[in-house]
Amino acid sequence: MLFGPGGRYSANQLTVRANMLNELQSAVRLLNQELQGLLLVLTE
Repeated sequence: MLFGPGGRYSANQLTVRANMLNELQSAVRLLNQELQGLLLVLTE
């Protein structure tokens, strides 16, 4: 369901997928912050 070809999903499955995508977005944003901090230190 999460990484498959698609199809019909229940409301619960869509909620699970939305939650997973929100977690992924948070992780990517945190990584971006960490990389921006590293870049700042390296360019000082």
